Amino acid sequence: ITDTLLFWGKSFEDINDDEQLIVNLEEKIYKLLDTTLRSSECSGVFCVLDATCNTGVPQAEDSRMGLYLRYSDLSGVNTVNTHVAYFRGSPEVARKENVPMHNRWNLEFDTGILPGYEKMMNTSATKMADHCLWTERVNLKDNCEDVTLMCVPILDGNGTVRGICGIELSDLYFQLSYPASDSAYGCMTAVFASMEDNVLNLDKAMIGETRDDFLNAAGSLVVNEGKYYNTYKSDSEDYVGLHRYLMTHTVDGKQMVVVTLLSKDGFQDAISRERRVWIMISLVFLVIMLAVSWFMSRHFMIPISRLSEAIREE
Repeated sequence: ITDTLLFWGKSFEDINDDEQLIVNLEEKIYKLLDTTLRSSECSGVFCVLDATCNTGVPQAEDSRMGLYLRYSDLSGVNTVNTHVAYFRGSPEVARKENVPMHNRWNLEFDTGILPGYEKMMNTSATKMADHCLWTERVNLKDNCEDVTLMCVPILDGNGTVRGICGIELSDLYFQLSYPASDSAYGCMTAVFASMEDNVLNLDKAMIGETRDDFLNAAGSLVVNEGKYYNTYKSDSEDYVGLHRYLMTHTVDGKQMVVVTLLSKDGFQDAISRERRVWIMISLVFLVIMLAVSWFMSRHFMIPISRLSEAIREE
């Protein structure tokens, strides 16, 4: 971005209201986003710069330029036939790159519904990696899909934050990436959520594929950590599993965790079955050992008894 501005003899402050400059910038940004989307495990990528094409409109305060590319027909993970849709950005760039417009396309981003945007823009970032933040699950504007966004600040040569970029994980992509898994202890599922004061927030969580309403994205889970596994209690059902803390936080400072869950009832039933099996094995082993002991005693003790009787008779 900085190189493009220098090439055109412009500064970042000159971007506002300059539609041609915005198109030029977005053409450069498109190449980077397209490469990132096709090489990363995500369902979308975006880049937002702190500028707008028309500062005179009433919504200009929350409207910001940028690009947003998304997969339009997710039916599997890492499939070669997945198509890219143009969700945000200048239509000139979409026509030049021959990318179909999303049916909910808009020219610019509405930062008013982008969690943490103002916080990240006002931060004093020195390293982008130190300020990588996740949003909790949010609904895309004018769209029925829910997504979780990973946001990283964009810095200029002076270290000033000029925007944010990142990747998207949609509900559908997460479910396809983490299908329900059968185990000896029942059906397991993955959850990506925020945790605060040992409480998992399911209302804003990403949940992998589930079966038979195993887990709904509503309510919360109270976490009780144990020696070998943890217990996760909800108002209707209890679960067992393990979680791992990530090095990143949400935009409002909550810790992000990845959790593997299975039903506590199913887990206890499996444990009870295993105990019954071991009890039966132990009983069978005891019977066999008694039979072996009786046979060995008969085999070795009879000659000794006969010899002892013969000695007494003599």
